[in-house]
Amino acid sequence: MAEPVNYNDRVLIVGKTQSGKTELARHLFLSMNGAQRFAIDPKGLLDLGVEPVRNPLAIDWEAPITHYIPSVQDRHEYEELYDLLWGHRGPPMLVWLDEAMGPTMAGYGPRSMNLAVRQGAAMRFGHYACSQRPQNIAMQLRTEAEHIFVFVPPIHHRDLDELAREMLISTPDLTERLRALHESEGDFAFLWYCRATNEITEFAPLDLGGGALAPAELEEELELEEELEEELEEELEREGGAPVGGPGGPG
Repeated sequence: MAEPVNYNDRVLIVGKTQSGKTELARHLFLSMNGAQRFAIDPKGLLDLGVEPVRNPLAIDWEAPITHYIPSVQDRHEYEELYDLLWGHRGPPMLVWLDEAMGPTMAGYGPRSMNLAVRQGAAMRFGHYACSQRPQNIAMQLRTEAEHIFVFVPPIHHRDLDELAREMLISTPDLTERLRALHESEGDFAFLWYCRATNEITEFAPLDLGGGALAPAELEEELELEEELEEELEEELEREGGAPVGGPGGPG
């Protein structure tokens, strides 16, 4: 049986837009009442019932829940933010990064985020991350994840390659399991991989009370994700790496 998700675990939740990944992450995040919870919302679309913060200097370190919307969205801001989070020594901490592509990329993650992901469990520091492009995020978010949730329908095969490697399953097998699950259970179904037990469990859609995005909100989210992909391509080109559509990226 899979072990339960704890506040100080490393969790990766993967799926296409409106697949259900954010709703699951929100449910897990809000249920961890024993920890101070900090959500990083690059898209600015989350509703957590608290007033968003847009400046690191405005963070209330006594607040049980913080909703942070980055104002600049550059490396310096994320480096500074994770330095503050990792350096803060108070109650147990859970950080949720709602979209990991952009704040991180293949070969790069904020230094203190990498430390938190590698060492956080012992320091009472958990990290949950969502993404629809796991090949284009910091490697540690995949390799250190104790729990990986993958929503239907199957994402790009190169992204599935990265997930299959972590889940100790072949890419064709993972693709087929997602396809069959989607066919039998419909949208919002998902696979849950627990690294400790090396088990993959199939789940029908959960009723988390979130509901789907309204058409205008969905259009806004799709536009934001396109902008994130474009920014990532520009960043990779500036640093001499392969663009998203090149080797190692989607065709």
